[in-house]
Amino acid sequence: MAGEALTVNVSSQTSVSKRYNSLPVLSADEFRTAVKNIAPANAHLLGTANTNWQNEIFRTAMTYDNNVSLSGSIGKSMPFRASFGNLNQEGILLTNKLMRNSGSLSLTPVLLDDHLRITLNVKGSVTDNNFANTGAIGSAAVFDPTQPVYTGSSAYGGYYQYVQDPTNPNSAPQQLAPKNPVASLLMTRDRSTVLRSIGNVQLDYKLHFLPDLHANLNLGYDITHSTGAKNQSTALADDYFNVPYDPTNTVNRGGSYTLYQQDRHNKLLEFYLNYSKQIGDHHIEILGGYSYQDFLTTSPAFASYLGQDGNYNAAGLPQLIVQSPAAPNPYRSEYLILSYYGRINYNYKDRYLLTGTLRNDQSSRFPGQKPLFPAGSFAWRIKGEDFLKDNTTISELKLRLGYGRTGQQDVFGIAGDYPTIQRYVHNNQQAQYLFNGIPYDPYSPRVSTKTSSGRPLIPIMPA
Repeated sequence: MAGEALTVNVSSQTSVSKRYNSLPVLSADEFRTAVKNIAPANAHLLGTANTNWQNEIFRTAMTYDNNVSLSGSIGKSMPFRASFGNLNQEGILLTNKLMRNSGSLSLTPVLLDDHLRITLNVKGSVTDNNFANTGAIGSAAVFDPTQPVYTGSSAYGGYYQYVQDPTNPNSAPQQLAPKNPVASLLMTRDRSTVLRSIGNVQLDYKLHFLPDLHANLNLGYDITHSTGAKNQSTALADDYFNVPYDPTNTVNRGGSYTLYQQDRHNKLLEFYLNYSKQIGDHHIEILGGYSYQDFLTTSPAFASYLGQDGNYNAAGLPQLIVQSPAAPNPYRSEYLILSYYGRINYNYKDRYLLTGTLRNDQSSRFPGQKPLFPAGSFAWRIKGEDFLKDNTTISELKLRLGYGRTGQQDVFGIAGDYPTIQRYVHNNQQAQYLFNGIPYDPYSPRVSTKTSSGRPLIPIMPA
């Protein structure tokens, strides 16, 4: 409120998270007994350790959430509120962690003898995520409990792995066997940073010459910038693969380093006029407005670098040994929504209420279409009648009848923001054509989705 004294609020919360339950599996001794009874020929492959792999990958996680806020007023016409928060949250899976710093500022000045109200809100956050390889959960459930987490060997970072030659711990890892879940977690670094800012300014002006008429303008934005990188060590067994057409030949890719980035820019402009008038027992409200929304998502082209871990080039990236796959095309997707709308509310004695609305919502996903969405309703507030208004048993009773037409633009799935544009997909090898003895994979038009009337939503063009 205007003129209020400065108020400071501080809060701090700490919480503990633990795994609630675990998948029931055989203990190391039970596993040894089962193998000796069922497959005694493989008993020599058993180890001497007693490892609970689910306990090895899960932990007791701590969360610290601290916030401070200040509220008050600068002078008599500038109320404000500012806040800052810090969240440090561990996941129960090893290496999983989230850290977020956020701040916000809100100003609500009232000017021109209370005729102009301004609301300004700005929020910002910096979020760091360290993602854990969730595939380790499945590996932990099926990994041999008689084997140790660490072997002390120089191979595979010192972690135990299933290898092709059990007598040689330096031999290539088995490709169809699960990988050491602890190694998969601790030898992979997958981190992202997300910068986000949300803000809006709203102006509400009560006209001097007609106080019952308000003009409202709202401008808003939501901008997100996300970057990340995933780095796998050269010693990680997950980094080995079989050479195509030669399953006996297992090769170490030499580590990997994958970059990714995404930017989102969402904008909003909305303006409406609202007239509200009370005349005796009658209250009428008329609203008409316009809305513009723009949603843009972009992502530059990035490649996956396969090479020696720690061998960096002048750009600070791992030295490029092999690039796989080839650098993808940059991604850009955008859609717009333009809306014109109106609404009329009529209220008689707060008992009989009539509402009528009409919207014209245009989406760039439906170019050339201007669909109208009408709606109307009638409500009878029975509680306001003389025979119920003094009744203490029934606090509220209303009957309402309504009808309306709505639309939905998020129905195209893979077609995304451009459902009316013909899409071609890369075909499989069974559809190859030979030209001069060289096979080529063709591109084929994607089959369209049809409406209930049978009309295609995506036009099919001749190939």
